Parts: sequence; C-alpha cells; structure tokens
Amino acid sequence: MKKAIVLFVFLSACVLGRADQAFTDSTGRAAHNQTLS
Repeated sequence: MKKAIVLFVFLSACVLGRADQAFTDSTGRAAHNQTLS
C-alpha cells in the first residue's frame, strides 16, 4: 500500500512539475517582458 502512495505522489510530482514548467515558461516570459518595459 505504501508503495502505491509513493508511486502516486511521484507521478503527481512529475505531472505537476511538467505543467508548472510550461506554466512558468509562458507566464515567465510575459512577466519578464513586463519588467523590461
């Protein structure tokens, strides 16, 4: 049972990490452009 929880958390972290990466990429550029102007 513990292994299933660990695996679920690990997969969630991977999915969230990828989503967060894409999110920070798109918003990061916008924020960077805003701070420049």
